[in-house]
Amino acid sequence: MNDTSPTFEVMAPIIYADIAVTAMSVLAFILLMTLLPNDETPTKPYQEHKKSFLSLAMLLRIMSVSHIGAAACEVAMNYSVTFSPFNVVQRAIINVVQDFMTSTFQLAYLLYIWSRGCTVMKIKAKKIIPVMDAFVRFVPFFLYLQTIPDLILATNSSAWISSDLESNLEITGFALTAITAFLIIAFDFILLGSFISFLRDANKVSATLKDPRLTIISQYGMASCLCGLSVVVIFVVSILFSDTFSNQLASVFVYVAVFGVFSAVVLMKVALLRGRMEKGASGSANSSAPRTAGHTVKTSTV
Repeated sequence: MNDTSPTFEVMAPIIYADIAVTAMSVLAFILLMTLLPNDETPTKPYQEHKKSFLSLAMLLRIMSVSHIGAAACEVAMNYSVTFSPFNVVQRAIINVVQDFMTSTFQLAYLLYIWSRGCTVMKIKAKKIIPVMDAFVRFVPFFLYLQTIPDLILATNSSAWISSDLESNLEITGFALTAITAFLIIAFDFILLGSFISFLRDANKVSATLKDPRLTIISQYGMASCLCGLSVVVIFVVSILFSDTFSNQLASVFVYVAVFGVFSAVVLMKVALLRGRMEKGASGSANSSAPRTAGHTVKTSTV
């Protein structure tokens, strides 16, 4: 890494971009709290394969809050690079909070997308479901394990920490992050393949045989998986750059891609709710239509 700190003129676009991403996350959280219901009760055959101890709506809100926290930490780190560099412990504390928020976002995302996607998996790859269930059950351990190196740095005085220990802990943290990223990539690839396969097969059948809910889940699930994979691609590319500006710029694109993941699953929920409301309105209209001689009389609608 280059030890020369960039000037504010150089870092200003990145700092403002980080603030903008954080602001978008705050706005998304407000919309989630005010516009979307607390939860929805899926009807058969759309009940989740494995129920989370948290509602689907709560998982979305956890994703929103954790993204806000992680993005805010990124703003603080970029500010420190330009104006007042953090010492080892201060930087470690920010990293612990950021790692915890990032791990929480990843966990909430995995629980949500699996709760939705397992219905498609039952159709396209039923034999893999036990493996995916086991992954979702044990993945929290790996997600939060990546916070330990920074936690060690944060809970000890800077005088106690040697440069060799700091370097070893940073390498360990990077390795744990890479392992976690590999696991999530594998998970996303399996779901992505199921979503693509379902949509390809759905295009071969008539419109009357298509399941609109599963189509919505597959479409938005595919979008969220692609955004998630782009996060990893950007992260890997950022490793090739040694200067601070390029690394921080890559971080901006990472958080934009993560916001894309969040937006995709929120839009999935909105589309499912809209479809349910339209189906409910249609059913209500049919049930309330006047009947003559045992037959329903169709009434015109505007």
